[in-house]
Amino acid sequence: RWHFARPFDAVEATPVPLARVPICNLRHEASGLAVDVSVGNTVAIDNTLLIRTYVELDERARQLCALVKAWAKARRLSSTRHGTPSSY
Repeated sequence: RWHFARPFDAVEATPVPLARVPICNLRHEASGLAVDVSVGNTVAIDNTLLIRTYVELDERARQLCALVKAWAKARRLSSTRHGTPSSY
C-alpha cells in the first residue's frame, strides 16, 4: 500500500496483483470515497460509454443503475473475483 501526499490529499492506494487486468484500488481517507483504476481495459471504457448513453437518453437510467448496483452489492453479487457479474 502507498499513501500519496498533496495534491492527492491522503489517498490510500492498494495494487491488486491477481486481477485479470492491471488494477489499483484507491481510497480517499477524508471522504471514504473508493475507486478502482485500471489500465488498458478497453471493455471498461465501452461499458462506461454505454452507461453514459443510457443516462443521456433517460435520466432515470442513472437511478436504476445505482439501485441495481446497491442491490447486488448488498447481496454480495458483484465480485468478479468470486465469479459473479461485474459492477457494470
